[in-house]
Amino acid sequence: CGMPAIVSDRAGCGADLIVEGKTGFRYSYGDPDDLSSKMLKISSDKNFALSTGNAAKQRIQKIFTLQASVEATAIAVKYVTG
Repeated sequence: CGMPAIVSDRAGCGADLIVEGKTGFRYSYGDPDDLSSKMLKISSDKNFALSTGNAAKQRIQKIFTLQASVEATAIAVKYVTG
């Protein structure tokens, strides 16, 4: 949706989605001050929010393709079935 991402350091998607300060931020789980500081950084600078949001959208479009999903599913099925 063209918005920067803010995810917990416990969210598995963080490693794929976040390039710190470029596509969004990871915050320390259970630390509301860390979360609020990341939210303030994005909400206080419209140009930063737009550029990180655009970068996040481009990253998602590059990484989360149909082909990548099919390949990841095949790997998971192979892992489960041995």
